[in-house]
Amino acid sequence: MGTPSAAFLGRTTSPICCVCGTPTVFQFEAQFIQRHTAALHLCPSCEFLCASGVTWLDEAYSNAIAVTDTGIATRNWTTAEALHLFAYFAGLRDKRGLDLGGGHGLLVRILRDFGLDFRWSDPHAQNIFARGCEDDGGSYDWLTMIEVFEHLENPRAFLEEAVARYSPGSIVFTTPVSSAMICCVRRASFTASSVGKASVSSMELV
Repeated sequence: MGTPSAAFLGRTTSPICCVCGTPTVFQFEAQFIQRHTAALHLCPSCEFLCASGVTWLDEAYSNAIAVTDTGIATRNWTTAEALHLFAYFAGLRDKRGLDLGGGHGLLVRILRDFGLDFRWSDPHAQNIFARGCEDDGGSYDWLTMIEVFEHLENPRAFLEEAVARYSPGSIVFTTPVSSAMICCVRRASFTASSVGKASVSSMELV
């Protein structure tokens, strides 16, 4: 008898929700990168929907820019403008910032062009646009995490680790938020690197 697959184990176990600690409920299986199958579980309390037994993220991020992502430059420019405005009104214009999960560094490059002291960090992507501006290991006054949480198995642990490591005074993050119940029907909404779907309730808890 062979070893049970990760997907089978996912169907027969109920992981604890990483956001609120409630036992989750198996919903369905999904295929990632056309060859990795994982079980997805929904938290009945905060509606966080997440894949379990994720082992393919390094493979998925071998190229952090999808060929179908035609809005990446516009999205980064718009985000940089919003962050620049936020920094001005929050008194962070002359403070140190770090972009976690920064991809190829385009957002950091634009922020630095705007005059902000920003640095880059991403273990899954090559820094192309912000070379020489990597995380220097020091503390930061504020952190940004732009569309990162949906790519994490445990966003709360990621956030707690970032706070403990960098001691920021402010954190700015964005993530697509939708009803997990809808995602259970629209299974195609998951991509190779997107392994979680947040709800308003789960983000309030985080």
